[in-house]
Amino acid sequence: MKAQQLVLLGDALRYKGDWTTNTAYKINECVTWAADGHMYQVIKEHTSSSSLDPDNAEYYKPMTNKCFSEVVYDLTVSSSKTNFFTALNNTDKRPFVKIVGTVDAMNVEFNIVSVSTSVIKLTATNFATNAVYLYNLTINASGDNTCNKVTIDTSAGSITGSTVTVPSLTVTNLD
Repeated sequence: MKAQQLVLLGDALRYKGDWTTNTAYKINECVTWAADGHMYQVIKEHTSSSSLDPDNAEYYKPMTNKCFSEVVYDLTVSSSKTNFFTALNNTDKRPFVKIVGTVDAMNVEFNIVSVSTSVIKLTATNFATNAVYLYNLTINASGDNTCNKVTIDTSAGSITGSTVTVPSLTVTNLD
């Protein structure tokens, strides 16, 4: 039965080659887009244009998995910090798969709390055998960055706060 379904699916899809502008595309036609090298299926009939390209999810869906890329941002370097702000403020390139930093010799995954052109706030939680660590990272476009840590010691029943070194961040996002 699965083989028959594959044959039917293969009959329904028609490969049209490389995507070009000013071309009439019909539902279930497939094209390769030179901008990213991926294959896309037409899901809505249209005539292609610069705004109706395979990046337009209303008209196309990707047929191949897009790749992941990792970028390391050293927040102590001005140009790297600027690039980090540009990346996080580019809503077309979100969602990020993960943002990881090494804090206190532990890899922690940060979540985005808020993003603006001047401040980015991230938070992370890390669980250890007898403790929970909460990290709040504030990245300022101009000025110092801060990373505050709250330690909840579950065996002693205590809570302490401290400031830790701001980590470099590795951002893994969809290409």
